[in-house]
Amino acid sequence: MKIRTNKIMERILGQKSYEFVKEIVMLPAELENLVTLGFRAERDCILFKNVDYFGIGILDSDFGKTAYEDFENHIHIDNNSLDVIDEFEYLKVGLEFAKRIYAKLDSLFRNQFRIIVSYSETIYENEEINTYGGCVVRFYMIRSSCDDKYRVDDLDKYEDEGVLVIE
Repeated sequence: MKIRTNKIMERILGQKSYEFVKEIVMLPAELENLVTLGFRAERDCILFKNVDYFGIGILDSDFGKTAYEDFENHIHIDNNSLDVIDEFEYLKVGLEFAKRIYAKLDSLFRNQFRIIVSYSETIYENEEINTYGGCVVRFYMIRSSCDDKYRVDDLDKYEDEGVLVIE
């Protein structure tokens, strides 16, 4: 498992002294169910097994398949977590969910996958909420024919959120 982060994620994890690889977090039932049920192959794409998907239309390129997986396999952790006191809990659950997705995909498929965790904290501006905090986990299969167009090498280009990538 190869892990990359941007400076924002490094700062957040460092401030909390949180080593997510070693930690184990209980997942909410909905997320645990997604991992347990696993994945399905559909038109050369790997998707969560029990999630309803929109009509995909024509998938005639690896780039289109990767974009489809990336879009459809994204889960908003804050929509699936119990009420939390500290927004950092969203990130902890998201990181655990990402680890479990990685392990399950790795055990079922020969392909390589990229799991991306993005996290933002609530930002206030003049006592009003400017940005709501949250965590999103997404994944897609790495396809060599289009990875140079899809992969982001410099994660610090994400200046407004913490980003962690597992491959």
